[in-house]
Amino acid sequence: MGSLRRGVQEPARGRKAGEFFHLHSLSIDPKGNLITGESQGYRVQKFVYKGMAPVTKKDQGVVWPTSR
Repeated sequence: MGSLRRGVQEPARGRKAGEFFHLHSLSIDPKGNLITGESQGYRVQKFVYKGMAPVTKKDQGVVWPTSR
């Protein structure tokens, strides 16, 4: 969803495509597309679902611990 800048939970703030300015609501339509609404940005963005692809080791992030 958008581009992630400083951390996993913080989307890029701005007014360009894929950025958010006061994100207010999220919805997923029956086709799996993500729709976002902004309360201050006065716009709606649609992110089209293009299917699942294998996650590369580089993009995987931290692996959940297998033992405690």
